[in-house]
Amino acid sequence: MYILHLALKTGLLICSAECLGTENRLQDRFASRPHERIPFYRQMYENCTIVTSNLEIVHLYPGGESDDDDEFDLSFFENVREVYGYVLVASNLVARVPLTSLRVVRGLVQFTPQHDALGVDGFALYVAANYYRDRRDGAERGLRVLELPSLRGSLAEPVEIFGHTKFRVTGTVRSGCTIHT
Repeated sequence: MYILHLALKTGLLICSAECLGTENRLQDRFASRPHERIPFYRQMYENCTIVTSNLEIVHLYPGGESDDDDEFDLSFFENVREVYGYVLVASNLVARVPLTSLRVVRGLVQFTPQHDALGVDGFALYVAANYYRDRRDGAERGLRVLELPSLRGSLAEPVEIFGHTKFRVTGTVRSGCTIHT
């Protein structure tokens, strides 16, 4: 469901589309139907610029012909510019998540992990557990790049990114960002 906003500002037409987002936290609503996960995300976020609740990108497990197949076309996330709640990127095995237009995470609702050893009330941006070590060959698979080149910060801090040994964030997070590896 989209709500379209059109505004004429200094001679430029600005168009934005709101979508609801999700509030599932880390629950895997597609555990028995993983083939429906990407179409669900695509339908929800394609052409969406403002997420009125939370942006939860969770449980993306590529499963192709090859063990090296760690890519999905996630380009539909590239239009999201603003999130009113939290952004959660967790339990994914994709190599890249393109949040290239995301400018602000308002954090009106914050993500609180069940076992928060840091003693923090909640997080506006939470990135965790996006890799695994293959027992067969010892290789790490999972998220390598989280693209946030437009992010200017979070209106509600803190930001938490941890548990990634081969991981980089593109862009500069201009808020309280803690990285634990």
